[in-house]
Amino acid sequence: MLGKKMKSEQITSENIHKHRKAILKNGRKFKFPVQYLQHRVIINTIIIGVLVLAVISGVSYWQLYHMHNTGDVLYGITRILPLNAARIDGHPVRFSDYLASYRSSVAVIERQEGELPNTPETAARLMELRREAMDTALENAFALGLARELGISISREEIEEQLVRQRNTTGAEVSEASFGKIIRDNFNLSLAEYKRLFIELPLYRSRVAVEIDEHAPGLLLDVARLRGEGKSMR
Repeated sequence: MLGKKMKSEQITSENIHKHRKAILKNGRKFKFPVQYLQHRVIINTIIIGVLVLAVISGVSYWQLYHMHNTGDVLYGITRILPLNAARIDGHPVRFSDYLASYRSSVAVIERQEGELPNTPETAARLMELRREAMDTALENAFALGLARELGISISREEIEEQLVRQRNTTGAEVSEASFGKIIRDNFNLSLAEYKRLFIELPLYRSRVAVEIDEHAPGLLLDVARLRGEGKSMR
């Protein structure tokens, strides 16, 4: 009908403009429903995403804090999210540090003895490893907290220097790739995890210990002075 009308009329710029406005007017009838549908899809996607995240967070919390799950998935989550396993003197204990210590201890034992059997003895043994890993994580967290208070920091260069020394302990230079494979096979850790657990954290502990030892004589003199003045030590 539009074509017949165009044929019956003389084609002018004004006619073309009128037909263009008519076509656009008809098209607007479908614009708002499509926009509404897109808006609804976005809202539903956000709601579903939030629900999925809440479910994952709840399950992860239950598995970590109640079921004491130490599997790869939960360990990966703790490496991404800043979850705390405990606190010591106000300093947070990173769950990833605790699990890395525990998992590496289990890996060493299984490397030597094979897969551990599912027995009460094994359960007791693993519980002891958990306690040891938590003690180590607590000590590391305490040292990190003191390091922040004392202004102590460990540079990436220092960590890499220590890594080179460890790679060359046998007198023969071991490539980083080969050393990483050794770490993976023996400790079930990546090279980055190994540097955190066995280089960075021990360096912080040793630096803090040295700093405390250097201040110890002065602290003892202060204690003696306070006692001499009869002041309470509380």
